[in-house]
Amino acid sequence: MTQVTRVLGSSTFKSSLLLGNGLWHLAALHAFTQKPRGILRKYTHPSTPHTPSTHDVLIFLGALNSSLSFLAFYRLYRTLKARKRALTTALSKGKGKEWGEKQEKQNGLQAAVEAQVERSEDRLAFLTLGVANGSQALLDLFSQRLFDGRWRLGGFDIITVLDTFFLVADWLWAYTYT
Repeated sequence: MTQVTRVLGSSTFKSSLLLGNGLWHLAALHAFTQKPRGILRKYTHPSTPHTPSTHDVLIFLGALNSSLSFLAFYRLYRTLKARKRALTTALSKGKGKEWGEKQEKQNGLQAAVEAQVERSEDRLAFLTLGVANGSQALLDLFSQRLFDGRWRLGGFDIITVLDTFFLVADWLWAYTYT
């Protein structure tokens, strides 16, 4: 296992990536639903008309981020819960007599099955988050051509940079670790 794979596979990196995704989508939820005028003013060309319908669409798009934020925070919760369970199990094994061979085999098999399920759920979550971030990153990168210059995205603005970062990081984790 290479050093990069070891770092990517660590539960600290996974937790950090899930926390980052959750906060990124929570920030998008907040910005698009609570401040649509400010977002339009900052990221559209001054000649672009801002109608009430435009604000409604932005609010709707912001609300879509709630499910992605929930997914990231839920996987983070499950990761931290599994880490706590593993630590508790490791500490209780040191107690000696109460852990018979049969109990240890059952716990080992159960732990292996649970770990496989957790990896599958993590992979699905990271692929889903990667698709969401990727679709936005592609639209951000090509918005100048696709939308006749109405949007000021596609360079090194924070939205394009973070969407692209999370696309790469999520998919890298999903394909390297699982």
